[in-house]
Amino acid sequence: MLGVSRVARTLAARVTTSRPSAPSFSGGGCRRIRWSSVSFHSSECAWGGADHETVDMDAFLARFKNHEQSGVPAGAGVETDTGARFDLARMRRLLSVLGNPQKGYPMIHVAGTKGKGSVVSLLASILRTAGLNVGTYKSPHVRSVSERIVCGPFPESERNGDTVSPSGLDVSAAEAVAKFLVEHETDQLTYFELLTAFAFLEFKKNKVDVAVVEVGVGGSTDATNVFESKDLAAAVLTALGDDHLDALGGSLGSVAAAKSGIVKYKRPVFMGKQPSLEHEAFLLSNIYRRGARLVDESDVDVGSLLKKTQWNEVSASPRQHVDFTIQSVSGDRDDGVTDLTKRTLRDVQMRLLGPHQRENAELAVRVAEFLRNGGGCGFDHRDGGDSVFGKITDAHVRSGLENATAPGCFEVLLKMESTTGSGGDTHAGDGETRGGNTVVVVADGAHTTDSASALFKTLRETLFGSAATDDCTNSNDCLPIHVHGKDPKKLAVVVAMASDKNHHGFMTQIVSANPDVVVFTETLVAGAGQRATKTETLRLAWDRATRDDDDDDGETKRNRKKTIVVSVPCLEDAMDHAMAAMTGLGGGVVCVTGSLNVIGRAETWANARKGP
Repeated sequence: MLGVSRVARTLAARVTTSRPSAPSFSGGGCRRIRWSSVSFHSSECAWGGADHETVDMDAFLARFKNHEQSGVPAGAGVETDTGARFDLARMRRLLSVLGNPQKGYPMIHVAGTKGKGSVVSLLASILRTAGLNVGTYKSPHVRSVSERIVCGPFPESERNGDTVSPSGLDVSAAEAVAKFLVEHETDQLTYFELLTAFAFLEFKKNKVDVAVVEVGVGGSTDATNVFESKDLAAAVLTALGDDHLDALGGSLGSVAAAKSGIVKYKRPVFMGKQPSLEHEAFLLSNIYRRGARLVDESDVDVGSLLKKTQWNEVSASPRQHVDFTIQSVSGDRDDGVTDLTKRTLRDVQMRLLGPHQRENAELAVRVAEFLRNGGGCGFDHRDGGDSVFGKITDAHVRSGLENATAPGCFEVLLKMESTTGSGGDTHAGDGETRGGNTVVVVADGAHTTDSASALFKTLRETLFGSAATDDCTNSNDCLPIHVHGKDPKKLAVVVAMASDKNHHGFMTQIVSANPDVVVFTETLVAGAGQRATKTETLRLAWDRATRDDDDDDGETKRNRKKTIVVSVPCLEDAMDHAMAAMTGLGGGVVCVTGSLNVIGRAETWANARKGP
């Protein structure tokens, strides 16, 4: 049982608590990186007054079981596995003690294997652009825990029109949790359950108009799945995959059942593009079994067409220029046939890149279009409507899509001009030609087979010009790898992964990308080494993937480059190695991937390269 003295120590961890730097996983000469999820300070904006006491949230949560560090237990996301599943009854008891902060506002709930975080970001951006106070909850975080819980924007008169993230945990909430633990639940609550409860407290405190919530793992037994049907504006199911397969029952059918657990009777549900008809069939069977209201192309249909990809000098990053075609119900004719009206949003310049992000954007626009037309908020009538979503206009949709960002998704960290040869000088690019070649550094948190496939498709489309149009070719507005009239298509991949991911599947995608250099490295996972993977393990997975490729016949094998493969346990040294390799080859792309946990360190490395 959590003793009173431990409760006292927890509450004593105030905002002045310092964080030691995390130990290097690999040891040796790797530079020590100071890890801090966020520096918490009392905030008048977020907590209602400078004299309002708060508890350091990180210090409070650090005492609880964190499955992001240790891995999700087998069967935890399976509703029928009563022995292993996460206990939603416990979560509901906690929320009851906290005053049921998950009630009283419409909620959009997003589950799936691939793309759910991006869909949350896109939807929230559209809704916030429309002036709605939106509460978002995402996981995991990439740089700071403050990414997970965000409320706003608020009126200019209140908080300068800004969004806010919690700077600490109210002492009253911490005391309520501590008392609950001592009197009822011992120490069974987890890090994610508590953080989810605190997110709902933030939503209630900040009086959000709508919440957009990402599922942690699965859906049926996830701590976020505590909303009542009447509050569910829409459930959204993105593409299924094989991540957390053991936790979700071990089969495609069990994964689909777990993800579909967020849908509710008569409530609207949207389904994103699936990898196969089998994936789609499993989801549909669960949706219909639960009596949900499937919103399909007969209600609203959205298509996208890539026009070009260009470098944006203002944001110092690439943008994809996309036309979106929207068809939605305009009303019922006298003969009962539903008409669809069609319109096009032209030249939407998205920061989120790649074909998979266009699919995510299509899904987000479908949801927004349905809600703005009156769907999703009336329980007695399936499409009852709610005026809060009626504020959305096409201008809001456009601006929301253009401004949406998703941490860890194909982030261009550095554009650097370099003189040819490994001994040449390098300097951060400023758009001017100096007679050298360009090296671009990209970070992406892909960690599944499908997400790796999406990453390398985006690389080909965005940086290597395989999908470039006439508007982009030979233009100084295009991406820097084309600016100097060169198209080297050189690629170095830096890879670090968690131990419970499909290493072989991931490596097959890297092999297919035909890189010049692969550097295996290591990273902590959620600040701990329990799920980190040694470089030797990654190398074995690579060797197996290349053998599988050698067994195949056809052009893929004959055209494959001779890839240089090295292992460098320290991530920063691995980045240095990849950068030197691309410089020596006359320019190219360095892509660091395999885990969201590499993003922050890669960014720190890149920022140091930029200089003052």
